[in-house]
Amino acid sequence: MKITMRDMRRVAYCASGVEAFFKREHLDFEDFVQNGIEADKFLATGSVLARRCVNEAKKANEVK
Repeated sequence: MKITMRDMRRVAYCASGVEAFFKREHLDFEDFVQNGIEADKFLATGSVLARRCVNEAKKANEVK
């Protein structure tokens, strides 16, 4: 499953905060904005931010 900026916004994460997180984790923010990030790769950071976002994205995908 791909996580996108839309998923980040779903849990009220702002673009500047997400960009800072990606920089801290040595992830490519520009690639994320264009293509999203695989949930497994995002979760591999061990971040609460990642877990919260992935969990909400899963819930949103179940509703569709």
